Amino acid sequence: MKKQTNKLIILSLFVGISMLFGYCKKADQDLTPPAAVVTVTPVTAPENQLTAIYTATPFDMTTDWTTSSAWSTTNSPMMQCTPVTPNTGQNLFVGYIGKAYSVQMQAKYDSTYIYFLIQYDDLQKSSARPWYFDTLSKNWKQEASAPVFDVNGVMSRSAFQEDKLGVLWNINNSCEAFKTQTCYGSCHIFQPYYNRAGQPKANTSGNHYTTFQNEKIDMWHMRLVKDPAYGTGSDEYQDYVGGAPNWDTVGGSGNGRHVDGVVPTGVGAAYTTALAAQGAIASQNLACSNKPSLKLAVPTWFVLDPSTYKGGQYYIDVADTTTANPGVVFIIGVDSMGVMTYSLTRGGASAGTIDPNNANYWPGVMSGANYSNVETTPTEGKYCQPSNFATPLLAGRGDIDVKTSWTGGKCIIQIRRKLTTNDLLKQDVDFKGYHPAGDALPTTPSSSGIWFQDQPFGIAIFNNANYQHAIKPNLNLHFKTK
Repeated sequence: MKKQTNKLIILSLFVGISMLFGYCKKADQDLTPPAAVVTVTPVTAPENQLTAIYTATPFDMTTDWTTSSAWSTTNSPMMQCTPVTPNTGQNLFVGYIGKAYSVQMQAKYDSTYIYFLIQYDDLQKSSARPWYFDTLSKNWKQEASAPVFDVNGVMSRSAFQEDKLGVLWNINNSCEAFKTQTCYGSCHIFQPYYNRAGQPKANTSGNHYTTFQNEKIDMWHMRLVKDPAYGTGSDEYQDYVGGAPNWDTVGGSGNGRHVDGVVPTGVGAAYTTALAAQGAIASQNLACSNKPSLKLAVPTWFVLDPSTYKGGQYYIDVADTTTANPGVVFIIGVDSMGVMTYSLTRGGASAGTIDPNNANYWPGVMSGANYSNVETTPTEGKYCQPSNFATPLLAGRGDIDVKTSWTGGKCIIQIRRKLTTNDLLKQDVDFKGYHPAGDALPTTPSSSGIWFQDQPFGIAIFNNANYQHAIKPNLNLHFKTK
């Protein structure tokens, strides 16, 4: 059983929900998972330890920590690691396999917050599926979120997807497998299952779920471009999604990943619906004004000049879809040549047209470097459109404060989270440790008790990637109290 488990340690971390149903088996495809290509060192290995240093002075998220002496390597030890993108089989991570990133991590804490400064090699931030106008079909289209390959398997266009960071923590030490495997302990990619007729089936999806009802994992899934517009990163969690009946009888697609605030309804694997900000609808199908039988997909909202807009070609602030902003307009019509009509507000009268027969609306040209580097997105036309929406993360999902920048060839991420959140659903790791009801939490550092237990964790780097990511498991957070 142990050998079989080890074979499955090629699992991915934070595989996006969007991939779960998007891959079909080819007739000649080998369903046997390949051997792991990533060396996994134990949590106890010294090189895997991140030491958090106590500070009496809180850190402001708006400042640049990299210029602060408090974050120098003398005052804040730096852990260096190299997440690597594994070969999971079935071409799942094709274009990214073997990609490795040099990551530097530092941590501090005070009586209220824990802080992380994370830096990794990344030349530029990436745009998620921008809109462009295709002059051949006369249609508005979106770039693909995965690399495009020709019939010979040569990449013809790189991916267009937002950079992301994932971090997993064991909630209240509840997940036994996490203690030694961290992120691998909940990932079940390509794990065979039995259908309702009892027949063995191959699983072509990737899922995260825990083994027992009491096991939960805290999942920080930070979209590094649009989330920081509101100063947060998505706080999520993983559970056992109703148990084995849902793992093995629904096509292998039972997924235990949920955003904070979502809970089981008590009926099978059904969960409550996540709260969502209104207005963040990227596309719509409209009948052509001069040919009603023809419907075209067009953006719902359009930034008239991304070069002067705060979100650029990266995101639209959802606030600009609910209040009048002359630079962000609502598309109300289109003709068969792709010329769109817009209003200044949702449901408003016609205010102007957008004629895309201009190179500023056309996709960027692939260079030689783009053909060989899946992580380098071409420069888009000046008026190519963002399809991402920056929205406030509601309820417990907004517990993580995040600031990002791309400077000096690095992506720099500042993270702040309360040691203990206002979590009543046990969906967050508590760095102070869970205490009985009514028991006061400590307010000053102490080397006794359970406040400063070591915390195993794992990280994932998504560089211009949808779900393809580099993994570094079996890291350990240690609190230095003196």
